[in-house]
Amino acid sequence: MATMKDVALLANVSTATVSRTLVKPESVSETTRLRVEQAVIETGYKINSQARSLRRNETRTVVVVVSDIDNPFYSEIIKGIEQEAVANDYLVVLGDASQQERDRIYSELVYTRQADGLILLGVPLPKPLKAKLNSSLPPLVMACEYEPDRKLPTVGIDNRAAAKEATEYLIKLGHHRIGCVTGMGDNPLTVCRLQGYKEALAATNIPFDEQLIVAEAYNPDGGSNAMRYFHSLAEPPTAIFCHADTQAIGVLHQARSLGISVPEQLSVMGFDGLPIGSYCFPTLTTILQPRVELGRVTMQSLMDSMKGLPARDRLLPHELIIRGSVAMR
Repeated sequence: MATMKDVALLANVSTATVSRTLVKPESVSETTRLRVEQAVIETGYKINSQARSLRRNETRTVVVVVSDIDNPFYSEIIKGIEQEAVANDYLVVLGDASQQERDRIYSELVYTRQADGLILLGVPLPKPLKAKLNSSLPPLVMACEYEPDRKLPTVGIDNRAAAKEATEYLIKLGHHRIGCVTGMGDNPLTVCRLQGYKEALAATNIPFDEQLIVAEAYNPDGGSNAMRYFHSLAEPPTAIFCHADTQAIGVLHQARSLGISVPEQLSVMGFDGLPIGSYCFPTLTTILQPRVELGRVTMQSLMDSMKGLPARDRLLPHELIIRGSVAMR
């Protein structure tokens, strides 16, 4: 097996120069870099990345804890994270926080030096980390989630503004009785999106009606449940704004079962911009989140944090995608 000394002899440089070229190629001249790279090819030398990581006191591994691995919204974000990780020679370990205590177990990998950094994807700060000061937390970035009382680096869209824009569009079409399907609990994103919905109503002097708010899981069953509830009201809504496309798909399915025509009798708005929305019938009007880019930016932010660079929030643009599930009142 070829050694670094073999590469150095063939390239006519020192072993220190070979090491420097392989670890930090920009630190040597182009002539030297090309000579060393050619020598590596000719000798068949294999870089021992594990040993290199031990010398640097790093694992080149990051942990991504996702709130629900079954939710298709997260798949393209994970793809973006993986793309950026591969480009920078990092390995991604994926953990599902929907399993009890798994968020704690995966986050501990960073503390035990089995990983260099942590991405919380749609996951609140695990309880063991909540008790720690910001200065004692490991390198971490929150994506599609944030801690209202902590200054932690966060990547996402402006959820309040996006929800306001979605609701304003429905109002512009003449809908004044708009149902809103939120997420469960007091999740910060649920709070932001509900705030945007309320602001759009207030801006056009439409009274807020608590009856038109229903909290459900971010899945088709949640949307189906919400549709049945709205249908039971003495005065059902003429439009429904869902906080997730997966909920909106359930609304569309249940509306069809109840004999309600979309968009002729009911307009339906989603949120997330999942690809499946363009295959629904009718096709789903929604708020598009740039999911792959969101993943890439999240990984970039984590790498900055692992290098000790100042952490900062990153806000990405959203887009209203108008399709066939909404119509004039």
